[in-house]
Amino acid sequence: MATKGTGMFVGILVCGGALGCQQTAASPDVMEAKSAALTSSNGLSSINGLNALNGFNTTNGLNSSNGLGSINGFNTTNGFNTTNGFNTTNGLNIANGLATANGLFSTNGLMTSDGGRKTISYLVKCALPTGRSLVKQDQFGVSYTFPGSIGLAPQYETAGCNQACAEALSACLMAHVNSSGVHIPLWLDGPMAAVGWGQSPWFPTREGTFFGQIMVTNTSNNLDGYYCDGPGSDQNVVPGRLGFNQGAVPYSNSFPKTAGMDGLCDTSHSIGSCRNHALTAGESTSDGAEACTLNGKTWNYPITVWRGITFQAEDAEGGGFDTNGNWIKGGMGLVTNGCTTPGLNGCAIVLDSKNGMGKRVGYLGPKKGVRFANVKVAVGGTNNIVVYFTDGDATGTSNRYLRFRVNGGTNTDVAIPANGNWSNPVGVTVTLPGFNAGTNNTIFVTADDSHAAPDLDWIEIVNAS
Repeated sequence: MATKGTGMFVGILVCGGALGCQQTAASPDVMEAKSAALTSSNGLSSINGLNALNGFNTTNGLNSSNGLGSINGFNTTNGFNTTNGFNTTNGLNIANGLATANGLFSTNGLMTSDGGRKTISYLVKCALPTGRSLVKQDQFGVSYTFPGSIGLAPQYETAGCNQACAEALSACLMAHVNSSGVHIPLWLDGPMAAVGWGQSPWFPTREGTFFGQIMVTNTSNNLDGYYCDGPGSDQNVVPGRLGFNQGAVPYSNSFPKTAGMDGLCDTSHSIGSCRNHALTAGESTSDGAEACTLNGKTWNYPITVWRGITFQAEDAEGGGFDTNGNWIKGGMGLVTNGCTTPGLNGCAIVLDSKNGMGKRVGYLGPKKGVRFANVKVAVGGTNNIVVYFTDGDATGTSNRYLRFRVNGGTNTDVAIPANGNWSNPVGVTVTLPGFNAGTNNTIFVTADDSHAAPDLDWIEIVNAS
């Protein structure tokens, strides 16, 4: 149970996806106590999971490249349908428990396809706590085990999912949508005991709040899926999350700018507002919403998402190391921050709408790369960073290499297998020593001495403990 100051963290293991067959700070099947609330990794991509046009249907589901922990990644091409919701046409009936024959069918619907089973894996991780799992068979009698993680509705294993259950699970699923399938660690706050309240120095950006009910359609045959923006929704925007052009997702802004409002959770609007959790000692902003009201209806189980500390590669200093090992700004003809025309006079910026803030850094030959200055970390010593990159070399060809150096320490070299995609970023987690608590940190991310590096999109600092 997560209460103020106790909280939980959920991470994810992904192979060939955003974390390059590496594990984030924790497995999706493991929760560990943290200073507050719940951390996770969004991974429901709009290509695989919740789609306001599709529903939780038999051909769609969650993408294996997406996760949950607080790594966002529900993808909309596999998920929700405004004409279906979570109902018997998808092989799932919320009037009955997931473990029952009439609650989640084996012979039709979600259990009969890989995508559908991935959708169920997200649902179970939201519903059941760590240590409990759901075992179901597909249409061929093959058994699958779906582990729990967050524990928002443990009763749903054997009994039906009522309104409170449906709201909590809906907020959880929406909070993990990433329309690009990129895995990004998240921190979750909410009034549910399984989530709780609190803030983490590792997740300083309050992205937004998700609320509503997308388990079944409403009387107008639509999904009641909503979000509102936090003060950080437009800061260091990353692929697939709020602030990014998400495409088809199962929610809409409850207070849209197109209707003359500002989209923010913290503003009182004519059609509704969110009631924020009270500040505690040392806090300058609320943990998130306790409830949100829209058009006269109050939703009591919202989830607020906080994003981590990210640093865009295009904002870093480009350059290279000379033969004596000295860093030269703009050295070896590589320029990043301040250049405006990609490819001109050494400008290594690549414009791509699928990248964080729409840009990445390319053309990284041996010894070339970027220097991230004034990097803030919460704890000194050893920390994890997740580096997001693209590598369009054909899968199975020779590796590219990334070299990391923190505050003038030793080099850490990492081989990056080709994945055949120059546009969609993926990530790898690297453990690095030598950090100072605070903002006095410099990280070099370059190619090694004899190989090219993949293109760099952004880095994120993650607690190594």
